[in-house]
Amino acid sequence: MTAKCKDQIGVYAGLYASSPCLRDPNVTCSNPCEAAVREAIISADPDDQDPYYIYGDICLIENDQIGALQYRESAALPRRPHTPCAAEFTTAYLNLPAVRDAIHVHATVPAAWGNCNDAVSRSYHRSTSSLPLYPDILATDLKTLIFSGDADSIVNFIGTERWLGAQGLRLKVVDKWQAWFGPDKQLAGYTQKYDGLTFSTVKGAGHLVPATKPLHGLYLFECFLYGKELCAAFDYPTDNLEYLSGIVMSSGNDKSDVAASGQPNGAWAVAFVALGVGLTVLGSIGYKRFVNRGRQGEAYSTLNKQPVPTYSD
Repeated sequence: MTAKCKDQIGVYAGLYASSPCLRDPNVTCSNPCEAAVREAIISADPDDQDPYYIYGDICLIENDQIGALQYRESAALPRRPHTPCAAEFTTAYLNLPAVRDAIHVHATVPAAWGNCNDAVSRSYHRSTSSLPLYPDILATDLKTLIFSGDADSIVNFIGTERWLGAQGLRLKVVDKWQAWFGPDKQLAGYTQKYDGLTFSTVKGAGHLVPATKPLHGLYLFECFLYGKELCAAFDYPTDNLEYLSGIVMSSGNDKSDVAASGQPNGAWAVAFVALGVGLTVLGSIGYKRFVNRGRQGEAYSTLNKQPVPTYSD
């Protein structure tokens, strides 16, 4: 693979690919270059993954099935995951006649709401770079934070790092990469400071950080606004996963697990008591069956001939 072609490929990590070989018809790449990029994309099977959250599931609901779905109340989950059909549900909701009327999009308007306007997108082949705007912004005293979920392939963090560095703004690194931790004391991502801005990644987050990592996203944002010392004194909700990790050792240290998990602390005590009673009952039943089997003699006999299968009419 030639150096020129290698530069044109750009970045391919976590399903992120930006290659003029595939996107720009005016760029001619060598056959090995184009073949390598195509093979990498095909092997990643991007059609069966969510490019905005590569760790998440894809929505399997067809367009004509959304209207038949009924809302179901489900048990609260710790750190409720990002639902794969959120975009489909949002589209169906915003196209309801009552909703359209409430937001003053009346029936006389023929267009339906969509998260992307394909007609507009097809009218443009490229967008103007915003990089020339950054020097003026960074020349001020404004604090600047750029953050990316590391499970996002649409705006991949490796590509962001490149345009901040030698291939873009050429910003000087002031503090090299180091880990940052959330209020739950768990590794939440990595951060690097440049001359004029801070770039942070959010571990396990997708394109929409608040949707996939709400606690760490909020903590990152508030620490940026108020500083680490102040945000360290803020109260953040805890959930049952923090009991399992050991960060919260007793209910006295928990401030708001009711809001996070939907269960008060007292419910845990009731659950453990019920579990103990259930195990005792099962143990008694098992012991009685063991004694009865001993009284009845052997439950099995030795096979001394070839078994013959029987069939019912």
